[in-house]
Amino acid sequence: MTSITEINKIIHETVRNRKATVNNKFAEPKYTEVLSVEFPNALKKSKRLPHNIKFGGCFIHQSPKAEFVSTHRNKSCELGDLLVFVRKMTIDGERFNAALVQLKKTTSKTIAVKGDGDLKQLFLYEKWPCFNISQLGHQYNIFPKTVTKGGVYSIILEKSGIFSQIYYSLPISSMQCDRDKTFGRFIANMIDWKAGRTVADEKNKDTDEWSRLIWDTIRLVEHKTFNANSRLAGHSKSSINFLQMMLKYSLSDGEITPSENKSNNEESDSGFGILFVEVDERERSLEQ
Repeated sequence: MTSITEINKIIHETVRNRKATVNNKFAEPKYTEVLSVEFPNALKKSKRLPHNIKFGGCFIHQSPKAEFVSTHRNKSCELGDLLVFVRKMTIDGERFNAALVQLKKTTSKTIAVKGDGDLKQLFLYEKWPCFNISQLGHQYNIFPKTVTKGGVYSIILEKSGIFSQIYYSLPISSMQCDRDKTFGRFIANMIDWKAGRTVADEKNKDTDEWSRLIWDTIRLVEHKTFNANSRLAGHSKSSINFLQMMLKYSLSDGEITPSENKSNNEESDSGFGILFVEVDERERSLEQ
């Protein structure tokens, strides 16, 4: 497989290249877009991937909101900035792994989560209260009610010029950049099931609430990725076919009509992305 160092290098290069094209503030949504769309494209162009692993992704200028059900916390927050989703095919069947990622920028090696909005998001990943997502119409009651590998933070260390390194951390109120916890290693750990949280097959009638949240979120994003303000990445000629291949279920009519809904403020308000990783181990183990 492409080395962790190579993955981090490609992430850095895609961030640098994107920063060079914009004059305004490089906020978290642009990092999300880089990680979910531009990074998979750049990784493909590097020609360092073995044939049995594929990356792709999509990005929308909207962010699903988790609305807390508890009367004591009648509040809402972002579900996250990025969903990393791994589909691994083995001789014993398919396996799925996922993690919701919240991005935070810092200019020092330590970042403290503070402010009402940030604390609500931290509360979501630490306590997993009952919540709704308005577009989905379901109440999610995820267990256990504690920190899990399903919710993580991505710490973006910005230095002078246009250099950015990206790390990851489990949700705690004060986080530190750790050179052994780069985003490249996080992706590798996701592939090896050393990070993230297992997702049950959607066809399983006893699918747990975590798994249901992930499949519902993917479906929600899937039907929003085809408007003019969204971006996709993939190895196939058709982005629609790419999503169908990754998710292994078909759209109702086999086609999507692009949405004409646009917002002049979508570019700077928020964003949500999905980074897909597909690994095929049916013939042999993943190349190292």
